[in-house]
Amino acid sequence: RAASRSLSPLLLLQATLRIATKGIAGAAIFVVAMMGYSLGGGLILTALLKPFLPPALTGLWIGPHVFAFGIGAYAADHTGVHEVLGVWYIPIALAFGGVILHVTTLAIRKLLRVFARARNVNNAYWSSNAGVSV
Repeated sequence: RAASRSLSPLLLLQATLRIATKGIAGAAIFVVAMMGYSLGGGLILTALLKPFLPPALTGLWIGPHVFAFGIGAYAADHTGVHEVLGVWYIPIALAFGGVILHVTTLAIRKLLRVFARARNVNNAYWSSNAGVSV
């Protein structure tokens, strides 16, 4: 209950890990949380590292059969691939990373509430019919 009202990613991840052991729905919520927090955190990390790394290592690369962002030396590995954002990668990655983190947090909070509500309904059903034989 506390996690479904929290904004702390650590508390939310602990709660999703706890319910991941309770079935497929819990495991799916945990996977969504890990993917969202990894993507958002990764974008923010690459934006913060861009000023300190060589320009060819961080950014958004577009070319034949390539659409990649983050850290990597794509320009050296592929012909026709170029980095398109330059220093604009920093504010764009910070903004998208922040939005992804925020949306992930809101989605996890909502999914935890739905999971708790569904679990309470199932527990109430099974406990009320415990003495009934079929």
